[in-house]
Amino acid sequence: MKCKQRQNEADKFKCIVCNRDRVLFAILSNHSLSIFFCKPCVPITCHTRDLQSVQDFGENSLVQWKPDSSMLVVSTTLGYLIFYKLDVDTSVKSGSGGTGGLYEQIDSPQPNLVRENVQLFTKETIPGLKLAVMTQVAVPGSIPALVGIRDELMVTSTSAQVWRYKWDGHLNRDYCLDLRRIPFCMDQLVSKAVPIVESNTFIVDIEYSPLVGGFSVVFNDGRAAFLTASSLKFDPNQTQGLWAPHLDDARCSSLNHKYRLIAFGRNNGHTSVYTIDEHTGGLGLSHSLVVSDKVYTGELGSVCCMRYTPDGRALALSWSRGGFSVWSTFGSLLVCSLAWDYGLPPPHPPLLMRGRGSMEWGVEGYQLWMIRTQDRNTTNTTGVTDNHWRETEDCSVRQRQNINSNNNNNNNKTEIEHAQDEIILYSFVKSVLATNPTMTHQSHLFLQGEDKLYINFGSGLSRLYTMCEQGPAHCDEAGPPGLGPQCEAGAPSMLGGVAGPSISSSLVENKQWHVVSLPATYAATNWPIRLAAIDSEGKHLAVAGRCGIAHYSLLTRKWKLFGNETQEKDMPFFPSSPRRARSCSGVCSGSRAPGSCSAAILSRPKPTSSDSTRKRLV
Repeated sequence: MKCKQRQNEADKFKCIVCNRDRVLFAILSNHSLSIFFCKPCVPITCHTRDLQSVQDFGENSLVQWKPDSSMLVVSTTLGYLIFYKLDVDTSVKSGSGGTGGLYEQIDSPQPNLVRENVQLFTKETIPGLKLAVMTQVAVPGSIPALVGIRDELMVTSTSAQVWRYKWDGHLNRDYCLDLRRIPFCMDQLVSKAVPIVESNTFIVDIEYSPLVGGFSVVFNDGRAAFLTASSLKFDPNQTQGLWAPHLDDARCSSLNHKYRLIAFGRNNGHTSVYTIDEHTGGLGLSHSLVVSDKVYTGELGSVCCMRYTPDGRALALSWSRGGFSVWSTFGSLLVCSLAWDYGLPPPHPPLLMRGRGSMEWGVEGYQLWMIRTQDRNTTNTTGVTDNHWRETEDCSVRQRQNINSNNNNNNNKTEIEHAQDEIILYSFVKSVLATNPTMTHQSHLFLQGEDKLYINFGSGLSRLYTMCEQGPAHCDEAGPPGLGPQCEAGAPSMLGGVAGPSISSSLVENKQWHVVSLPATYAATNWPIRLAAIDSEGKHLAVAGRCGIAHYSLLTRKWKLFGNETQEKDMPFFPSSPRRARSCSGVCSGSRAPGSCSAAILSRPKPTSSDSTRKRLV
């Protein structure tokens, strides 16, 4: 999906940031701030600054959400913070449908144009919102980066300070951090903590995660560190920095809350991932992300943006020379756009994304929002300098000059179109093991998307081998239909003892995938898929979205749902709940007969006090 900018050719996209629920996306350009809804992907509201405001405070640079999604803050190139209030637009009134939201669908009075299919009805209410400027605050020095922490805003500046502002615009001066007073060390046991003594050293990128317990910071000289404290208040007298060893060309950072990993993008196109050593308290190198010559032999450029998925299972990163890639948590390359065949005539990869905020993951990590800059004249990048965080701003200036020169020539319309910015949405599918670890014993290839399931049974071309002491030995006994031969019971194994079906390996070569789409009645109110399970025979599927459970039989190709939406809403699902994952698997594995499935689903357990406390508005 693409979203082109049509308002002003000189108004370039700067960054894209989602709120905590990943339902609303803020898209920032040089002069405007737009709010988009995730599903369906439609604009809600937009605020464009006038020319006087741009001259007084500078162009937009970065944007950040308040945790409760009630406010946003935008930093400018002249060192100002502009606070926006996001309110519900009371002027949006409900029509005949009575939903009270935007983009309300109304049937035509003509009988032949009336909707009859349930798939044509959108039950998702798109709220009517409006943006209003609250206040402007001047920050001493320029603003390279900012991040939200609970009810405050951490703002870095070129004056070696980390200012802490409240969301009403007031400065919390007692808790501001001075980099020249924070002790930095390699570990917390042996090495001596020494503050930063170099002049003109400041933070150009900062990320925060309360589960990791601190901030990942990148300095303008290429060094990187992790700021931590004994309490989450981050008192200046308790804050301590841990240097990332053997790293002097860092550009950006990202935190993985699930595995407590800290990733730093480097100027050479590589990414170093560190972990916190529990014994010494320092940072240790876990692994590196390097694109091999088999994938791409050209020069990558520096890593300019990195984003972990909401579940921490994958990492997306982009390079300054163009292109992006998606990696698994521990270093396997999943997708790389540099290896794609774009055809002729583009001499450079058309996916050119610049800036630290050029990409963002959607709900549950099924969609990747990216800003694409189609500019052939800005593919050359330089090394790291003291002001390398201004590279994006300089790029925008060169783009505007290129557009102005092209406007003088009416015959060269191709160059004007080529320099436009776009918002691109890529859809992804992930393994069911990412959200439901109880499926590790299944031999089927099972992938889940936002509203579809992909199943590969490997029938006819799958072969099972027994891991014996003499090596893989082919088994002769036939197994269940559609799964190929099974392992021979009693065969000696490499682990000692008797080999059984549980330690067999399956080599699946079948390229035929079964695609199962969610019913429109369930997906309309419970999008996206959060949990999925399949039984051992591959005959029944169980799917859980926001609420309720849907069951699908591959034999009859029919779905079975709850009787009404009230029963569904009484059973919310969360991907991080192991008990919910086991219950979803139990429904699927326990329904062997087609008739027993409905009883397993519709018999809703009695809610307990612990369940009621975990219920929240999704």
